[in-house]
Amino acid sequence: MKDFPAVRIAIAFVLGILSQQIIALRIEYIFIPIAILSISLLPFFREKIYYKNSFSITLFALILIIMIGNVHIKSNVYKKNEFFDKIYRAKNVSLTGEVVKIDLKRENELLFYTQTDTIQSDKFYVNDRIKLLCRFRDEVININELYNNLKPGNKVVSRWSNFPFREF
Repeated sequence: MKDFPAVRIAIAFVLGILSQQIIALRIEYIFIPIAILSISLLPFFREKIYYKNSFSITLFALILIIMIGNVHIKSNVYKKNEFFDKIYRAKNVSLTGEVVKIDLKRENELLFYTQTDTIQSDKFYVNDRIKLLCRFRDEVININELYNNLKPGNKVVSRWSNFPFREF
């Protein structure tokens, strides 16, 4: 360990990541120790007293690395949007948005991406820009007609009903 200081730094960083479940630090709290550390180390480097107080400086740097790992994992955590669970269970859903891209035309369906303006149902209302993949299934004649009229940039209003374990 003495010959490989990077191992100690990596272990401290991993401890910070693992400690995030117990101690969740905000990013503002990391700047205070950095300021204290830099102010306290400045006289040590000027006077070359670093070797007399190396344990306290090492301990402080170790705590700082643990805090950096803690803040790093907190800022990179994926947060699941609960809205998507509601949209799959809702009975009557209405979507208003703009066609971004027409993806695929098959025999019985047409796939296209929509940038939503609003999504509403009896249980929820979302006024946000969300990119959704829409699947339109119908007879070939209706799909061809929609495919000819649908262009990127067009505004669309879509209404559908979800049925559990079935797709329409």
